[in-house]
Amino acid sequence: DDDDAEPAEPLDRTDFEAKAYVEELLRRQPLDRLLERDAALRRETRTLGSDLQALVYENYSKFIAATETIQAMNANVGAMEAGVACLDATLCDVDTLAKQVNGSLADKRSQIDTLVRSRRLL
Repeated sequence: DDDDAEPAEPLDRTDFEAKAYVEELLRRQPLDRLLERDAALRRETRTLGSDLQALVYENYSKFIAATETIQAMNANVGAMEAGVACLDATLCDVDTLAKQVNGSLADKRSQIDTLVRSRRLL
């Protein structure tokens, strides 16, 4: 498993000790190699800083976009709630009117039912 392998670069190890690393470099490396290493570390630090800044900006942009999406969804839900409340009131009115019509036609329906039965008998 590659995830468990120790990094080749001592700086990337979890048990990295800066003081011991620097002492080892000073003891074993000539000045020109130390200066090259310093320049490489500075470049890497700037690159990592830029990468980190880009990631922060990207995640911030995503956070802002998600916030705007949630606000838009809340506005849409509010509008839908108003529409549903209006629809509910309309359906209640329709139900009331249907009951009134049903009640007013009940006598006539009974008369028609009686006539239909009489006609079938004939």
